Amino acid sequence: MKFKIRQTVFSRDLSGKIVGDENSFANYVSSFDNADSTCIVFYSGGSIDEVLDNSAKIIIVDENLAVADHPIKDKAIVACKNPLSLFVDIISKDYDNKNESFFRDLDFTAKNNISIGKNSYISGNVTICKNTVIGCECRIQPSSVIGSVGLAYADNGNLVKTRFPHLGGVIIGDNVDIGANVTIVKGILQNTTIGSNTRIGNNVNIGHNVHIGKNCFISSGVTLAGSVVIEDDCWISPSVTVNNKVTIKRKSFIAIGSLVNKDTVERGFYAGSPARKIKDVK
Repeated sequence: MKFKIRQTVFSRDLSGKIVGDENSFANYVSSFDNADSTCIVFYSGGSIDEVLDNSAKIIIVDENLAVADHPIKDKAIVACKNPLSLFVDIISKDYDNKNESFFRDLDFTAKNNISIGKNSYISGNVTICKNTVIGCECRIQPSSVIGSVGLAYADNGNLVKTRFPHLGGVIIGDNVDIGANVTIVKGILQNTTIGSNTRIGNNVNIGHNVHIGKNCFISSGVTLAGSVVIEDDCWISPSVTVNNKVTIKRKSFIAIGSLVNKDTVERGFYAGSPARKIKDVK
């Protein structure tokens, strides 16, 4: 996904050392992996090859990355002390996530890209925020929040943390059950997604950019940190915590109270803190 920014960003106007075309400009922001030639992105990794291969027009990188040693013609690399902080400053001029929630206000729904499918039941005190799509035959129990803003911040180095605007939304498939007091955080530069026929128990927290597949069972008290992937047909038992960017492979079973800090294998039964594979799931 990419998101329009109101004012064109020129590489020459950014604070940092510019390598490449100083006249490069961008009209959109996106994640690094989803960029095209209209986008400005930031990069937090350490591979110069990934930067050179990326399609973005402006890429903000760490000043310690050796970009000056490479010929760059068709884009601009901006090297600075804190790439994330600079990127967040750019986004924050257009997006602040204020005034995005509602309780069944149809006029607000139409204006804020909220869609609720046929025969879906939304209980009282459910809050649904901007850029949310809920499929058909879904059920959401009281006091749940769909599309809230999560804990994502950039540190500018002066002990001041700037909130990373969440530009994405939440996409929920058909026939999804969501319990009470569930929080589903919208994506930052992509959507948080939940596949059809998935069941989510009470008091579950689902972080930004999480992808949950189809036919999954997420028990009560589960915490999924940012960018977790739960593939199809998985069972996550009560009080499980999954660390950020971990992938739970298809048909995995995670036992009660486990802490998952590494990717699982397909059809694995995992238990413990940290979780370890105990056996195969038939």
